[in-house]
Amino acid sequence: MYPFERLLYQLKKDVKNKARVEGSICNAFLVPRNDDGGSEDDDEEKLTIFAHPGRPYGQIKTRRLTEMEFNAAHSYILVNEEKVQPYLKMYEEILKELHPDMNEHDLQAEVDKNFASSFENYFSIWKG
Repeated sequence: MYPFERLLYQLKKDVKNKARVEGSICNAFLVPRNDDGGSEDDDEEKLTIFAHPGRPYGQIKTRRLTEMEFNAAHSYILVNEEKVQPYLKMYEEILKELHPDMNEHDLQAEVDKNFASSFENYFSIWKG
């Protein structure tokens, strides 16, 4: 294989818009990719819970979540995010201090119900 064929193969592989192949090939040739292994995004800011790729299935439909569904999703994300775990532990300790007679089941129910709003309030106070 000749070197220019290798280059064309690589450029054709980078085509994003199949309807306008010539524009994509020119763009790929003029704007080289960043192949240093790094990412353009700052991975420090991403939450680990969103690091897992997924694909939609079926017909795509949009709808608004009810307030209960939104709160459940918000709580799920916060409780399962590694970066939030220190704040979750702090919240559980505060609850145990305020309610020493609360059992584990009631504690977990209270965390599920109110942690997301408490977490949001905690940071809104610090943002000032």
